[in-house]
Amino acid sequence: MISFEIGDLGFPHTRLLLLDLHTRQVSALPASEALYFPRWSPDGRYVVASTVDNQKLMLFDFQARKWSELVNGSLVVWPEWSTDSKYVFYIADPPGSSDIDSLVLYSRVDINSQKVERVANLEQTRGLHAGRFGTYYGVTPDGSPLFLRNTGFQEIYALDLDLP
Repeated sequence: MISFEIGDLGFPHTRLLLLDLHTRQVSALPASEALYFPRWSPDGRYVVASTVDNQKLMLFDFQARKWSELVNGSLVVWPEWSTDSKYVFYIADPPGSSDIDSLVLYSRVDINSQKVERVANLEQTRGLHAGRFGTYYGVTPDGSPLFLRNTGFQEIYALDLDLP
């Protein structure tokens, strides 16, 4: 199965669809209107998705066949699963902010307890801007955060290597 969204991003009429690769049938994920950016859990039991206003992360449980609210904030984006399917990592804004360029908190939520833990504060990290194209946030297999840092073209270095 593959999940994907259809509709214009940012409008409430987006929804999530499922493509069964064996039967080539497309079906709507139930009650997935106004959701986008679906991410399957590695164990295949869940899909996490963002609301189009980026204020919630929603969790679909395929066994229970229902959605539940996983995280609610003024801005939560870029969900990413841990390899054991126990946590969803995401970028969030500091309390009281709603500017996508100010996203600085890298957090994770336990899908069973819904307990949120701050993993990293990126406030002092130059080059990690969530609102820019080319930015990447992820999780390594051991659960460590992984970030792509864009230093721009101002810092170009050369390395000369002489091999035997």
